[in-house]
Amino acid sequence: MLSQTDQDNIEQEVSLRVIENLTREKAASRAKKLLGQRCELCGYSKYVDAYFITPKSKGGTNSLNNIIILCPNHHKESSLGLISEEQLLSIVGKRGSLKNFF
Repeated sequence: MLSQTDQDNIEQEVSLRVIENLTREKAASRAKKLLGQRCELCGYSKYVDAYFITPKSKGGTNSLNNIIILCPNHHKESSLGLISEEQLLSIVGKRGSLKNFF
């Protein structure tokens, strides 16, 4: 059985993760609204998702300069490392004044 302190710590950690996920979801939603519903690599528009270039576990943030809008194919290729972080960041860097919006 867990002590009250351990239970409190677990509840606090769960609460923080929920807040982080909501913040992440809000950032992703805002990015899609600002950048449009098109893959920034190929222009596909039936379904897109916000892709976080540098994961939070590696120091990434929920800022727009760490998010790129990708179709399912490019999202998977990016996740597998077939499209490098440098390539994605290069595209983000070409957005101009939007990149520091968040």
